[in-house]
Amino acid sequence: MIKKIPFFMCALSTVLMPLAILSGRAGADICLTSGAIFFLIHSYRDNDFHWAQTGWVKLLFGIWIYLVVTSFFAHSPATALKVSGPWVRYPLYTTMLATLTLPYERVRAALKIALLLVVSFFVFDAFYQYIMRVDIFGRPMHNSVRLTGPYHYPRLGLTTTWLAFPALMILHEKLASFPTIVRYLIFTTSGALILIAIFLSGDRSGFLLFLLGSISLFLLAFQKKIGYFIKRFFAYFLFGAVLAFTVYTGVNYLRDKTHPPTFSQQWKRTKQYTLKKITSSHPVQRQVDSTLHAIKNYKNNSYVKLFLDGFRAIKKHLIFGVGANNFQFHCTQSMLTPHKCGYRHPHNVMIDMLSLGGLMGMILFLSWIFWVFWKALKFIGQQPQNFLVKGLLIAFFIRLWPFVGTTSLMLSWAGTVFWFVSGWLTYYITRKNSTKPSA
Repeated sequence: MIKKIPFFMCALSTVLMPLAILSGRAGADICLTSGAIFFLIHSYRDNDFHWAQTGWVKLLFGIWIYLVVTSFFAHSPATALKVSGPWVRYPLYTTMLATLTLPYERVRAALKIALLLVVSFFVFDAFYQYIMRVDIFGRPMHNSVRLTGPYHYPRLGLTTTWLAFPALMILHEKLASFPTIVRYLIFTTSGALILIAIFLSGDRSGFLLFLLGSISLFLLAFQKKIGYFIKRFFAYFLFGAVLAFTVYTGVNYLRDKTHPPTFSQQWKRTKQYTLKKITSSHPVQRQVDSTLHAIKNYKNNSYVKLFLDGFRAIKKHLIFGVGANNFQFHCTQSMLTPHKCGYRHPHNVMIDMLSLGGLMGMILFLSWIFWVFWKALKFIGQQPQNFLVKGLLIAFFIRLWPFVGTTSLMLSWAGTVFWFVSGWLTYYITRKNSTKPSA
């Protein structure tokens, strides 16, 4: 019985990860780190380190070793080692998911339910906080245009985007026994509700990435039927647009009304003020107006300034990079001291990896990314009906999209979600035909 405890804790850290992500950065990192530790304990007790012999695991640990070694040559080795040393928890957790826990059917089934519940909560909480100005736990909005959900900071929109597509594919899987029209209606309605929740959150990157992921989903779903794809795309788009318009109008009325109007009053308001209300609302100003303003005035955009700082750091340290967590000594924005700025990364995942690891580190990182894409696309070609893998691949893809402001894979909040999705995807693209029925 005692020998099973490490495995049980690994399985628990797998199933509880969506709930840990909901609890916040610390909870998610604790869940991931404990899973990685118990994975090592399990491997030691059973003398089972076969996973260390696989090529993709060696590549991940090669990236970690590279980050640690280059940390000694960084501007501040202590600052670099503080991040690069514990970074090993990500490869360990990814390996644990792919080789130890997810091969068990019961673990996968429980994880799917947990993810569906968490994404559903995110969507409900977004609507609730937008209407009531506080979320379910009483947490106020970050400001007039940004929702926080259960978090201290406005992370609701982006976190929902990262987890939305695996959740939608799980829902699609659960609806397999329903009539086709019912299945598509429920699926499209769910997607539209997630889209509106992200839109209301005020997260511009999350909203744009969700649109990108939606297009990618259709391309993966109907890749060999272009005409069929176009017809379905516009059918889904039309239904989703009408539904989204209706829901968005409704939540704005609920948000602003102080006395329940009569039906005639509501109808009159709808005819006279709906378009004006929608185009002048805070989410539209945040998602549309501020985005267009940022594009027109890109030279003064704070993200662009960080990107340029990242490129300057790359130019000076092209081969081996500045070292983990050392971008703050090479940027010029929001200076805290004459030699340290207020940002730990350049807010772009590709610039971040190239600046901290240089060309050598980027080659290692891109090798891992291309391997995952190649194996996943090959898997989808062989098993096109496995929509969950498509959802996981889209979540993996949009997390790496280089043309928006994003967070760093080196830090716990964004890193935890990314490597959780990576481990889940890696299980499918590396698994054998047989699976274990229970733990």
